Amino acid sequence: MSDIVLTCNIIASRRENIITQLKRVEKYFDTIRVLNSAPEDALLKRCIDRFDVEYYERAFDYPSAQFNFILSKAEVGEWYLYLSDDELPSVAMLENLYNLAEECEASGKGSVWFPLLAETEYRAERSVSERMEEWYANRDKEIGVKYGIPEQRVDGQLRFMKVHEELRYADPVHGHLKNYGEIIGCPYPLIHRKPSFGHIKSCLWQSVLDNGALISKDVQAELLEALSEAGVGLNFDEINRYLAKGNVSEKLKQWIWQYKGIPEKKPYCRSWFIVYYFVYHPEELPEDFWDAELIRLFNAHILIERNEADVMRTAMPLLMKEKYLARGITKILR
Repeated sequence: MSDIVLTCNIIASRRENIITQLKRVEKYFDTIRVLNSAPEDALLKRCIDRFDVEYYERAFDYPSAQFNFILSKAEVGEWYLYLSDDELPSVAMLENLYNLAEECEASGKGSVWFPLLAETEYRAERSVSERMEEWYANRDKEIGVKYGIPEQRVDGQLRFMKVHEELRYADPVHGHLKNYGEIIGCPYPLIHRKPSFGHIKSCLWQSVLDNGALISKDVQAELLEALSEAGVGLNFDEINRYLAKGNVSEKLKQWIWQYKGIPEKKPYCRSWFIVYYFVYHPEELPEDFWDAELIRLFNAHILIERNEADVMRTAMPLLMKEKYLARGITKILR
């Protein structure tokens, strides 16, 4: 179909990712739009300026606001791939976008689901089609229950869709799509390039978002007060720099210890303890400190998609390695 227009829309804030990403996608699209979420970073802009793109700037607040801003630049009817700068489309995905758009047009569907694979598990020996079979088993789980087949899952993302007037993003954390129409699945993966401890660190800024859904309002209010008194802005970069520097305020330290054990579905409060003490400053922990649940969560973020790892080969600080080895733990397991 000659009238299909392919566009790529990228939210950028990390200069170490954007060059690799733009080199990967530049030859596959009619238009590439880049929204710079860190306009104060002059080097990031210089990296983007090397490429033929439509360039926009908007200081970061919430992902959904960023996604809606770049969506507002799209034309109704175009086929629109959107990416964060820690997501790298596989070549197979890019080479099949036009065919996927044609398939959707022919069947009246409006969007495409891609398997999302961590960079650590995207290897030739992994079968993407097998993971797709797992996804279909999960989607069709009612018949699976009937025949005693365990539920299985594979993460995935809606990233490619036809633009129409009602398409928008909601939810301040990850900018979930609304009004995207019917979906088709495909076996071509999107690769998630999180750095070490990237997931647990992302919980830091998510816990200060003003949506009341992640941690209770009273607990959040104490956190916001401690950060405000310390002069820390409510964004990932400032929070991460403050924790990495060390010697945080006594008020924040008290909050970290008080709420480290909150049994949430996701570790939004506990992430502060894990990042501050396990990732950055194990020297500030009591010598005999060992919290099995926090250690389990820490292990999960070290392993990412692996099932096991030798303690000495992980990215954990030397003092944390000593804590493991002193207890005879030389290998961590999922």
